[in-house]
Amino acid sequence: MSAMVGNQVIESVLQGGELELYMIIKILNYKINRANVANPGIRSATKVMMIYTFEVVKNPGYLLGNPSGLNEPPIVTPGIPVQAHQNRQPPFRQQPTQQIQQHGYHPTSAQQIQQQNSQNDVAYIQHRPQAAPTRAFNSDNEFNDTRSHGSPNLNSQSRTNEGTTIFPIDNLNPYQNKWIIRARVTQKSEMKHWHNARGQGKLFSFNLLDESGEIKATAFKEAADKFYDLIEENKVYEISKGKVVLAKKNFSNIDNEYEIHLEIDSVVTLRSEAEISVPNVQYNFVPLNKLMDYNKDSTIDVIGIVKEDQGSNEIISKTTQKAITKRELLLVDQTHFQVKVTMWGKLAETFDSSDLPVIAVKKIRVGDYQGRNLSLYGSSTLNVNPDIPEARQLRDWYRTLPSDETFQTYLGITGPNSSPSLPPAERKTVGQILDGNIGKGDKSEVFSVKATINFVKPESSFCYPACPSCNKKLIGASSEQWQCEKCNNTYPSPHYRYIFSFGVADHTGQMWISTFNDAAEQILGIDAGRLNQLRIDDNALFTKTFKAMNFKTYIFTCRAKSETYQETERIKYTLLQARSVDHIAEGRELLKMIKTYSF
Repeated sequence: MSAMVGNQVIESVLQGGELELYMIIKILNYKINRANVANPGIRSATKVMMIYTFEVVKNPGYLLGNPSGLNEPPIVTPGIPVQAHQNRQPPFRQQPTQQIQQHGYHPTSAQQIQQQNSQNDVAYIQHRPQAAPTRAFNSDNEFNDTRSHGSPNLNSQSRTNEGTTIFPIDNLNPYQNKWIIRARVTQKSEMKHWHNARGQGKLFSFNLLDESGEIKATAFKEAADKFYDLIEENKVYEISKGKVVLAKKNFSNIDNEYEIHLEIDSVVTLRSEAEISVPNVQYNFVPLNKLMDYNKDSTIDVIGIVKEDQGSNEIISKTTQKAITKRELLLVDQTHFQVKVTMWGKLAETFDSSDLPVIAVKKIRVGDYQGRNLSLYGSSTLNVNPDIPEARQLRDWYRTLPSDETFQTYLGITGPNSSPSLPPAERKTVGQILDGNIGKGDKSEVFSVKATINFVKPESSFCYPACPSCNKKLIGASSEQWQCEKCNNTYPSPHYRYIFSFGVADHTGQMWISTFNDAAEQILGIDAGRLNQLRIDDNALFTKTFKAMNFKTYIFTCRAKSETYQETERIKYTLLQARSVDHIAEGRELLKMIKTYSF
């Protein structure tokens, strides 16, 4: 088999005199590629090994055995019968032996044997037919085979209508300078700018997919300007004259040891999908009710319907201290679960949620801030209303739902072993919560309780003016100016958020629960801004809205945490989720509990 080594291997090994003829080496890192056949009329099964790292095992000083090529077809010369080639033997190679002589054993030296073998090699080469073809690497580091018989082997390569060879992505490596790939763009980043001591510039990157695998491509400076508008997600391109380099794994999660750098002379051509076949993005969807099976910062694929768009706003990035647009959506699927999905940057600014679209996201990140949630990031791929069976099934299912359909949420559920709704056997009663010292200690505890709201006191402090970026309380500088001391920003109007307490009771006792914005909206069914305006415009209706909370039973998921107030330790119970009681499901769970008892 033919093999190539890179310049770094040549410099580190050959210059040190560590690699010699007939050495035995152990190859540690390599890749096998098909030889690039220069003549279309040739059939070549030749493979080339790209050696990246190796170590020397032994140097016997002579050739061991009688090695032959790996899967090499015989070389056929015109005018010489095939049988003659098959019968022709390689030069005889003498092995180190002990020759028996009259006066005992006298070993033949390895140097003498090597000299004799070299003479045999010369004699063999001189007597080989001169018309036999040769194999060599051209100036572009491509393996050329000049045999003139047979037909091309295109198992790992294909050709365009113009006869150009298309390379599979998984065959690319830094030792090939002349290649063309045909692939689909699955994800494209925004244009990014950098400034450092060495200068400034811009770049953008995109991911490419073909039948053999994926690879990341990045364009810098002038090349970024040249190709940014040309590259579009889900389109197919032919790309050539790029530079294949080792991938920087801290900037990519693509499963490929290489990536492509586009230069100003690189060629990118849009191709029509009517003429070619390139695979689409392949998904492995996770149902929304299975998010607890994945740890924080895991990446998964999901599909769902945008039930609600909660709008966009600007926040200050903690890392760059620059404003960035954020948009939050509520996504639902057939499991009757909903989860909050966050978009960032330009995508958050331009996303159109009209007509409740189906979205499929590849490589979305799992988070646990205030409960399980999902967030798109640089490597995520968003597809709106994809033409796939899962999307059609999802839309047909959603059309059959009543307008007041409710969904379970992950609000406040953060741990991988937590459950959005505990069965009756695992819930606590109010008496057990108060008497069991739940939440007393350094760590908070999460529990569920089935209880009825029995007291709500509407007060002027049921909400507060919040900063749209960080949710901290705004200070009213004037009637038309509100200032955030944390963000140091001013706003013409605040974003109101709930903060109040209410009493709940069951057959064992009564307790007070504090609630904040998201959980309070679940109970009241109206956002804090609208309710605050109602207090000004129609106080009677405002009071009626609060009193409507009374005597309603929910399954509350709460967090208990010990805190010190005015040198007195107390346990505070904060509402994370309020779920309406499903009486059919509750009845089934109670039947299961009854069956566990023996009478």
